[in-house]
Amino acid sequence: MSSQYDFDTIIDRHHTGAMKTDVLCERYGREDLIPLWIADMDFAVAPCITDALVRRLQHPVYGYAEAPASYWQSIINWLDYLHGWKVKREWITYIPGIVKGIGLAVNVFSNPGDKIIIQTPVYTPFMAVPESNGRQVVHNPLKWNGSHYEMDFDHLES
Repeated sequence: MSSQYDFDTIIDRHHTGAMKTDVLCERYGREDLIPLWIADMDFAVAPCITDALVRRLQHPVYGYAEAPASYWQSIINWLDYLHGWKVKREWITYIPGIVKGIGLAVNVFSNPGDKIIIQTPVYTPFMAVPESNGRQVVHNPLKWNGSHYEMDFDHLES
């Protein structure tokens, strides 16, 4: 298992089923665009991850699996280390992706017809999920200050 990561090798993602490259023409009418519309990686997976997947795939049954206690504890430790948050295991659940997580939050914490504030610019599904769940999206655009975006608190309050 190698601890060396390669962030320099360019990997051509075309014709691999990658959304960032293989749907550009269909979605935007051109294939020569820089795909900044999707959060995707352009470097190889760390060797330790590939090694762990290969070890798991060597077992002949791929049935439903449960995350071990060490998985949840690693999240708890990371949140404590990074933010100083004291998180309990029962507060954490698994969500299969950020878009599904937003959908869950929208449906748990609001009702159809409620307004949901979106701070644009934002990944398009962040607006589409509330709308497709019957919520009204209210835009609170971030302000560009010349070097980075900032929240517009006055607009947010209004």
